[in-house]
Amino acid sequence: MNRMKKFSALFLSSLMVLSLYSNTYAAEVVKSSATADLSQSSGEERESLTNVTADPDASPDTSETVSGYTKADAEAAAEDLYGFLDDEAQKNMYVQSIVNSVFYDPANCLKEEDGSHALVLYRGNTDEFSAIYHFAKEGLTFFSNPVMVFGEQNGKLLLAVETGSVFNTDKAADNMRILQKMQNVMHTVRDTVSQQDNTSKAEYISNYIADALTYDLSYGKNCLADAVDSGVCACVGYNAEALLLFGNCGIPYRSIVAKSRKDGRGHIFGVALISKAWLLFDLTNYDQDYGKEPYWIFSDTYREKQFYADLGLLRKLPE
Repeated sequence: MNRMKKFSALFLSSLMVLSLYSNTYAAEVVKSSATADLSQSSGEERESLTNVTADPDASPDTSETVSGYTKADAEAAAEDLYGFLDDEAQKNMYVQSIVNSVFYDPANCLKEEDGSHALVLYRGNTDEFSAIYHFAKEGLTFFSNPVMVFGEQNGKLLLAVETGSVFNTDKAADNMRILQKMQNVMHTVRDTVSQQDNTSKAEYISNYIADALTYDLSYGKNCLADAVDSGVCACVGYNAEALLLFGNCGIPYRSIVAKSRKDGRGHIFGVALISKAWLLFDLTNYDQDYGKEPYWIFSDTYREKQFYADLGLLRKLPE
């Protein structure tokens, strides 16, 4: 289940906690303040308060290298993956959250009063809640169906994620391994289609993802790391890989969230700009067990609206 929290702590200002539950993509919350544009919500909502402090179980290790790589190496890899983003704020969120996931820094390790360990992924301006929330809703690179925690520290808005156990250098190094695997996938696809037009690129990417991935009916695996490392994931992983590959191959791509008309379950997919038209690419539905179903790519939203409701862009389309 997915949840969202806001936290307070001895060194953090007090905030109301809002936790929500959804099965298939990052999270949903209701509008909670004037700075949060969080419409199209669903799920079970719960208000609570959790105290968070620096994690006493975190290793004090602050070495400049982790398993032979530096923070600068992590930043370069993250920039390599998401340098295509035209929104600098969005790109900064991706880069910072990836670096904090692959380079160990004890200052990013938190512990909640119930004993849960959390890792700070992003520090930003306090007026960025809406943008950070929508970024998180699109899916966190290394965390499937995460419990996300929002709070404020020294005038900065923080996004953290529960990690199950204390985050350490071994976990950081494993994430770095997957990050490098993401780079290899991206470079291979980008090089393969470099001389093709956008229509051919989009078809190749769609087939590449459908061939590489298997849908996780348990929804337990649901992020880009799962898509690249195991090849098994739910719709967040499919969409995250589409965003990465479309973007790096020069095709503008935007994510859309929706709810199933049948059971209210969340879904995420995308639209891409092909020949001056924004066309739908729902690669999760394109990849069926019995083969590929072409109706879900190079289409408008008519088919999607047959099965889903409350379709909403996470970011505006470029003018």
